Amino acid sequence: MCPGRAKCVLLGLFAGVFAGIGFASPVDLRLLPLVPPGAQIVSGFENKPNKTSGPLLLTTLNNVLDLDDWRSLSGVDPKRSFNEVIEVTYAPSGTALNEHLLLTEGKFQQDRIFHSAELNGAKSTTYLGENVLVIEPFSREKMQMKDTRWLVIFDGRISAFGTPWMVQQAVTRFQNRASADPVLIKRLSLFRRDVDSWNVLMSMPGLRQSEFLQANGALSALFDGAELMMVAVRFESKVRVDLLMLVGPEHGTLDLNQKATQFSRAFSEEVARDHDHSPQVKDLRVEENRVQASVVLSKDDFSLWKTGQMSRDRALIDLAVERAKKQTAQR
Repeated sequence: MCPGRAKCVLLGLFAGVFAGIGFASPVDLRLLPLVPPGAQIVSGFENKPNKTSGPLLLTTLNNVLDLDDWRSLSGVDPKRSFNEVIEVTYAPSGTALNEHLLLTEGKFQQDRIFHSAELNGAKSTTYLGENVLVIEPFSREKMQMKDTRWLVIFDGRISAFGTPWMVQQAVTRFQNRASADPVLIKRLSLFRRDVDSWNVLMSMPGLRQSEFLQANGALSALFDGAELMMVAVRFESKVRVDLLMLVGPEHGTLDLNQKATQFSRAFSEEVARDHDHSPQVKDLRVEENRVQASVVLSKDDFSLWKTGQMSRDRALIDLAVERAKKQTAQR
Protein backbone atom coordinates (compact mmCIF):
# COMPACT_ATOMS: atom_id res chain seq x y z
CA MET A 1 0.00 0.00 0.00
CA CYS A 2 1.00 3.61 -0.39
CA PRO A 3 -1.30 5.74 1.80
CA GLY A 4 0.77 8.90 1.73
CA ARG A 5 3.23 10.38 -0.69
CA ALA A 6 6.07 10.33 1.79
CA LYS A 7 5.72 6.56 1.87
CA CYS A 8 6.76 6.27 -1.78
CA VAL A 9 9.75 8.58 -1.77
CA LEU A 10 13.24 7.56 -2.70
CA LEU A 11 15.36 7.26 0.43
CA GLY A 12 19.13 6.96 0.62
CA LEU A 13 19.40 4.40 3.39
CA PHE A 14 22.49 2.81 4.86
CA ALA A 15 21.94 -0.68 6.21
CA GLY A 16 23.71 -0.90 9.54
CA VAL A 17 22.46 -4.35 10.53
CA PHE A 18 25.08 -6.43 8.76
CA ALA A 19 28.76 -6.66 9.49
CA GLY A 20 30.28 -5.77 6.15
CA ILE A 21 30.02 -6.01 2.41
CA GLY A 22 31.93 -6.63 -0.79
CA PHE A 23 31.53 -9.03 -3.67
CA ALA A 24 33.05 -9.80 -7.03
CA SER A 25 30.14 -8.81 -9.26
CA PRO A 26 26.43 -8.00 -8.84
CA VAL A 27 25.48 -10.57 -11.48
CA ASP A 28 26.80 -13.36 -9.22
CA LEU A 29 24.15 -13.00 -6.52
CA ARG A 30 22.20 -16.21 -5.95
CA LEU A 31 18.99 -14.33 -5.10
CA LEU A 32 18.60 -12.72 -8.53
CA PRO A 33 16.40 -15.49 -10.03
CA LEU A 34 13.71 -14.68 -7.43
CA VAL A 35 13.39 -11.03 -8.52
CA PRO A 36 10.30 -10.66 -10.74
CA PRO A 37 10.97 -8.96 -14.10
CA GLY A 38 9.91 -5.35 -14.47
CA ALA A 39 10.60 -4.09 -10.94
CA GLN A 40 11.04 -0.32 -10.63
CA ILE A 41 13.71 -0.58 -7.90
CA VAL A 42 16.18 -3.40 -7.27
CA SER A 43 18.95 -2.82 -4.74
CA GLY A 44 21.42 -5.27 -3.28
CA PHE A 45 24.67 -6.20 -1.62
CA GLU A 46 26.52 -9.26 -0.42
CA ASN A 47 27.63 -9.56 3.19
CA LYS A 48 31.37 -10.08 3.53
CA PRO A 49 33.87 -9.47 6.36
CA ASN A 50 36.51 -6.75 6.51
CA LYS A 51 34.20 -3.95 5.42
CA THR A 52 33.05 -1.32 7.88
CA SER A 53 30.73 1.01 5.96
CA GLY A 54 27.11 0.10 5.42
CA PRO A 55 25.79 -0.15 1.86
CA LEU A 56 23.99 2.70 0.17
CA LEU A 57 20.50 1.48 -0.75
CA LEU A 58 18.11 3.74 -2.63
CA THR A 59 14.80 2.35 -1.47
CA THR A 60 11.34 3.26 -0.17
CA LEU A 61 10.10 3.42 3.39
CA ASN A 62 8.36 0.06 2.90
CA ASN A 63 11.71 -1.54 2.06
CA VAL A 64 13.27 -0.02 5.16
CA LEU A 65 10.51 -1.39 7.38
CA ASP A 66 10.74 -4.82 5.76
CA LEU A 67 14.46 -4.97 6.55
CA ASP A 68 13.94 -3.81 10.15
CA ASP A 69 11.07 -6.24 10.71
CA TRP A 70 12.88 -9.24 9.21
CA ARG A 71 15.80 -8.49 11.47
CA SER A 72 13.37 -8.48 14.41
CA LEU A 73 11.56 -11.66 13.35
CA SER A 74 14.79 -13.58 12.77
CA GLY A 75 16.40 -12.25 15.95
CA VAL A 76 15.12 -15.28 17.88
CA ASP A 77 17.48 -17.43 15.81
CA PRO A 78 20.94 -17.25 17.46
CA LYS A 79 22.54 -19.01 14.50
CA ARG A 80 21.10 -16.84 11.73
CA SER A 81 23.51 -15.51 9.14
CA PHE A 82 23.09 -13.23 6.13
CA ASN A 83 25.14 -13.61 2.96
CA GLU A 84 23.08 -11.65 0.43
CA VAL A 85 20.35 -9.04 0.58
CA ILE A 86 18.14 -7.72 -2.24
CA GLU A 87 15.30 -5.22 -1.88
CA VAL A 88 12.66 -4.93 -4.60
CA THR A 89 9.87 -2.42 -5.23
CA TYR A 90 7.27 -3.00 -7.91
CA ALA A 91 4.38 -1.10 -9.48
CA PRO A 92 2.23 -3.80 -11.14
CA SER A 93 -0.34 -1.30 -12.37
CA GLY A 94 2.36 1.10 -13.49
CA THR A 95 0.94 3.86 -11.30
CA ALA A 96 1.99 3.20 -7.70
CA LEU A 97 4.92 1.56 -5.90
CA ASN A 98 2.67 -0.59 -3.74
CA GLU A 99 4.44 -3.96 -3.86
CA HIS A 100 7.68 -4.62 -2.00
CA LEU A 101 9.92 -7.61 -1.28
CA LEU A 102 12.98 -8.36 0.82
CA LEU A 103 15.11 -11.33 -0.22
CA THR A 104 17.90 -12.64 1.99
CA GLU A 105 20.23 -15.59 1.61
CA GLY A 106 22.03 -17.20 4.53
CA LYS A 107 21.10 -19.69 7.27
CA PHE A 108 17.78 -19.51 9.12
CA GLN A 109 16.01 -21.83 11.57
CA GLN A 110 12.50 -21.70 10.15
CA ASP A 111 10.79 -23.62 12.97
CA ARG A 112 12.20 -21.31 15.64
CA ILE A 113 11.38 -18.13 13.70
CA PHE A 114 7.85 -19.24 12.76
CA HIS A 115 7.02 -20.50 16.27
CA SER A 116 8.11 -17.24 17.89
CA ALA A 117 6.11 -15.15 15.41
CA GLU A 118 3.00 -17.29 15.92
CA LEU A 119 3.26 -16.79 19.68
CA ASN A 120 3.12 -13.06 18.91
CA GLY A 121 -0.03 -13.32 16.81
CA ALA A 122 1.15 -14.25 13.31
CA LYS A 123 -0.96 -16.74 11.37
CA SER A 124 0.22 -19.58 9.14
CA THR A 125 -0.97 -20.78 5.77
CA THR A 126 0.48 -22.48 2.70
CA TYR A 127 1.10 -21.46 -0.89
CA LEU A 128 2.10 -23.97 -3.57
CA GLY A 129 3.11 -26.33 -0.80
CA GLU A 130 5.36 -23.83 0.99
CA ASN A 131 4.71 -22.88 4.62
CA VAL A 132 3.82 -19.19 4.85
CA LEU A 133 3.75 -16.90 7.86
CA VAL A 134 1.10 -14.15 7.56
CA ILE A 135 2.25 -11.08 9.44
CA GLU A 136 0.16 -8.01 10.21
CA PRO A 137 1.86 -4.62 10.72
CA PHE A 138 3.78 -4.39 13.96
CA SER A 139 2.13 -2.19 16.59
CA ARG A 140 5.13 0.14 16.64
CA GLU A 141 4.74 0.95 12.95
CA LYS A 142 1.00 0.92 12.23
CA MET A 143 1.16 4.56 11.20
CA GLN A 144 3.74 3.71 8.55
CA MET A 145 3.19 0.11 7.46
CA LYS A 146 -0.36 -0.72 6.30
CA ASP A 147 0.39 -3.96 4.48
CA THR A 148 -0.16 -7.53 5.56
CA ARG A 149 3.04 -9.35 4.61
CA TRP A 150 4.04 -12.94 3.97
CA LEU A 151 7.23 -14.66 5.06
CA VAL A 152 8.54 -17.81 3.38
CA ILE A 153 11.84 -19.53 4.12
CA PHE A 154 13.12 -21.90 1.44
CA ASP A 155 15.23 -24.84 2.67
CA GLY A 156 16.48 -22.85 5.67
CA ARG A 157 18.69 -20.72 3.43
CA ILE A 158 16.57 -18.16 1.55
CA SER A 159 13.86 -15.90 2.93
CA ALA A 160 11.23 -13.94 1.02
CA PHE A 161 9.40 -11.29 3.06
CA GLY A 162 6.99 -8.73 1.64
CA THR A 163 3.55 -8.13 0.22
CA PRO A 164 1.69 -11.38 -0.62
CA TRP A 165 1.76 -10.83 -4.38
CA MET A 166 5.52 -10.33 -4.38
CA VAL A 167 6.19 -13.35 -2.18
CA GLN A 168 3.94 -15.42 -4.45
CA GLN A 169 6.11 -14.40 -7.40
CA ALA A 170 9.23 -15.45 -5.49
CA VAL A 171 7.70 -18.82 -4.52
CA THR A 172 6.68 -19.54 -8.10
CA ARG A 173 10.09 -18.58 -9.46
CA PHE A 174 11.86 -20.68 -6.79
CA GLN A 175 9.79 -23.77 -7.51
CA ASN A 176 10.13 -23.35 -11.27
CA ARG A 177 13.89 -22.86 -10.93
CA ALA A 178 13.53 -19.71 -12.97
CA SER A 179 16.57 -17.98 -14.38
CA ALA A 180 17.34 -14.40 -13.46
CA ASP A 181 15.63 -11.76 -15.58
CA PRO A 182 17.98 -11.21 -18.55
CA VAL A 183 17.14 -7.49 -18.65
CA LEU A 184 18.21 -7.10 -15.02
CA ILE A 185 21.36 -9.15 -15.59
CA LYS A 186 22.27 -6.99 -18.58
CA ARG A 187 21.93 -3.87 -16.45
CA LEU A 188 23.90 -5.31 -13.55
CA SER A 189 26.69 -6.25 -15.94
CA LEU A 190 27.20 -2.53 -16.60
CA PHE A 191 28.44 -2.05 -13.03
CA ARG A 192 32.11 -2.40 -12.27
CA ARG A 193 32.87 -5.81 -10.82
CA ASP A 194 34.29 -4.38 -7.59
CA VAL A 195 31.20 -2.52 -6.34
CA ASP A 196 30.02 -3.25 -2.81
CA SER A 197 26.38 -2.17 -3.10
CA TRP A 198 24.23 -1.30 -6.10
CA ASN A 199 20.88 0.16 -7.12
CA VAL A 200 18.89 -0.09 -10.36
CA LEU A 201 15.98 2.35 -10.69
CA MET A 202 13.48 2.43 -13.53
CA SER A 203 11.35 5.52 -14.07
CA MET A 204 7.76 5.64 -12.91
CA PRO A 205 5.32 6.22 -15.76
CA GLY A 206 3.32 9.35 -16.27
CA LEU A 207 2.49 11.86 -13.59
CA ARG A 208 3.09 9.46 -10.73
CA GLN A 209 6.81 10.01 -11.24
CA SER A 210 6.36 13.09 -9.03
CA GLU A 211 5.31 10.81 -6.18
CA PHE A 212 8.49 8.80 -6.57
CA LEU A 213 10.54 11.99 -6.34
CA GLN A 214 8.71 13.65 -3.47
CA ALA A 215 11.79 13.60 -1.25
CA ASN A 216 13.50 16.31 -3.30
CA GLY A 217 16.82 14.91 -2.11
CA ALA A 218 19.92 15.25 -4.25
CA LEU A 219 19.81 11.73 -5.71
CA SER A 220 16.03 11.81 -6.10
CA ALA A 221 16.23 15.07 -8.06
CA LEU A 222 18.98 13.57 -10.20
CA PHE A 223 16.60 10.77 -11.20
CA ASP A 224 13.95 13.22 -12.45
CA GLY A 225 13.52 12.80 -16.21
CA ALA A 226 15.69 9.69 -16.48
CA GLU A 227 14.53 6.38 -17.88
CA LEU A 228 17.11 4.41 -15.91
CA MET A 229 19.45 5.39 -13.08
CA MET A 230 22.07 3.08 -11.62
CA VAL A 231 24.14 3.94 -8.55
CA ALA A 232 26.83 1.78 -6.95
CA VAL A 233 29.38 2.23 -4.17
CA ARG A 234 32.84 0.82 -3.64
CA PHE A 235 34.45 1.08 -0.18
CA GLU A 236 38.24 0.98 -0.03
CA SER A 237 40.74 3.48 1.40
CA LYS A 238 38.40 6.00 -0.23
CA VAL A 239 34.76 5.72 -1.24
CA ARG A 240 33.80 5.67 -4.91
CA VAL A 241 30.22 6.32 -5.99
CA ASP A 242 29.41 5.35 -9.59
CA LEU A 243 26.53 6.74 -11.63
CA LEU A 244 25.06 5.56 -14.90
CA MET A 245 21.97 7.33 -16.26
CA LEU A 246 20.02 6.71 -19.45
CA VAL A 247 17.25 8.88 -20.87
CA GLY A 248 14.63 7.98 -23.45
CA PRO A 249 13.76 9.85 -26.66
CA GLU A 250 10.83 11.57 -24.94
CA HIS A 251 13.37 13.46 -22.82
CA GLY A 252 15.42 14.72 -25.75
CA THR A 253 15.57 18.25 -24.35
CA LEU A 254 17.06 17.13 -21.04
CA ASP A 255 20.41 18.79 -20.34
CA LEU A 256 22.72 15.86 -19.59
CA ASN A 257 25.64 18.13 -18.76
CA GLN A 258 23.45 19.61 -16.06
CA LYS A 259 22.76 16.08 -14.79
CA ALA A 260 26.49 15.48 -14.51
CA THR A 261 26.82 18.69 -12.49
CA GLN A 262 23.90 17.62 -10.27
CA PHE A 263 25.65 14.36 -9.54
CA SER A 264 28.73 16.16 -8.27
CA ARG A 265 26.65 18.63 -6.27
CA ALA A 266 24.72 15.79 -4.67
CA PHE A 267 27.84 15.17 -2.60
CA SER A 268 29.74 18.45 -2.67
CA GLU A 269 27.08 20.62 -1.00
CA GLU A 270 26.99 18.51 2.15
CA VAL A 271 30.76 18.16 2.31
CA ALA A 272 31.53 21.82 1.56
CA ARG A 273 29.73 22.99 4.70
CA ASP A 274 32.55 21.59 6.84
CA HIS A 275 35.43 21.17 4.43
CA ASP A 276 37.16 23.56 2.07
CA HIS A 277 37.06 21.22 -0.93
CA SER A 278 34.71 19.33 -3.21
CA PRO A 279 34.69 15.61 -4.04
CA GLN A 280 36.69 14.53 -7.06
CA VAL A 281 34.70 13.65 -10.20
CA LYS A 282 36.30 10.93 -12.35
CA ASP A 283 35.56 9.11 -15.61
CA LEU A 284 32.91 11.61 -16.70
CA ARG A 285 31.22 10.75 -20.00
CA VAL A 286 28.25 12.64 -21.43
CA GLU A 287 26.74 11.16 -24.58
CA GLU A 288 23.53 11.68 -26.52
CA ASN A 289 21.31 9.73 -24.13
CA ARG A 290 23.71 8.69 -21.39
CA VAL A 291 25.68 10.12 -18.45
CA GLN A 292 28.37 8.14 -16.69
CA ALA A 293 30.61 9.39 -13.88
CA SER A 294 32.19 8.55 -10.55
CA VAL A 295 32.71 10.65 -7.44
CA VAL A 296 35.56 9.84 -5.07
CA LEU A 297 35.31 10.88 -1.42
CA SER A 298 37.36 10.32 1.68
CA LYS A 299 35.75 8.12 4.30
CA ASP A 300 35.22 11.19 6.48
CA ASP A 301 33.52 13.09 3.66
CA PHE A 302 31.30 10.12 2.83
CA SER A 303 30.36 9.78 6.49
CA LEU A 304 29.48 13.49 6.57
CA TRP A 305 27.33 13.16 3.47
CA LYS A 306 25.69 10.02 4.84
CA THR A 307 24.78 11.78 8.08
CA GLY A 308 23.05 14.55 6.15
CA GLN A 309 21.12 12.07 4.01
CA MET A 310 20.02 10.06 7.04
CA SER A 311 18.77 13.21 8.75
CA ARG A 312 16.72 14.07 5.68
CA ASP A 313 15.33 10.55 5.48
CA ARG A 314 14.44 10.58 9.17
CA ALA A 315 12.53 13.82 8.68
CA LEU A 316 10.60 12.27 5.78
CA ILE A 317 9.70 9.23 7.86
CA ASP A 318 8.53 11.45 10.71
CA LEU A 319 6.43 13.44 8.24
CA ALA A 320 4.82 10.24 6.97
CA VAL A 321 3.90 9.29 10.54
CA GLU A 322 2.37 12.70 11.24
CA ARG A 323 0.32 12.59 8.04
CA ALA A 324 -0.95 9.12 8.90
CA LYS A 325 -1.96 10.29 12.38
CA LYS A 326 -3.90 13.21 10.93
CA GLN A 327 -5.67 10.97 8.42
CA THR A 328 -6.62 8.57 11.21
CA ALA A 329 -7.92 11.40 13.42
CA GLN A 330 -10.11 12.73 10.59
CA ARG A 331 -11.91 9.43 10.07
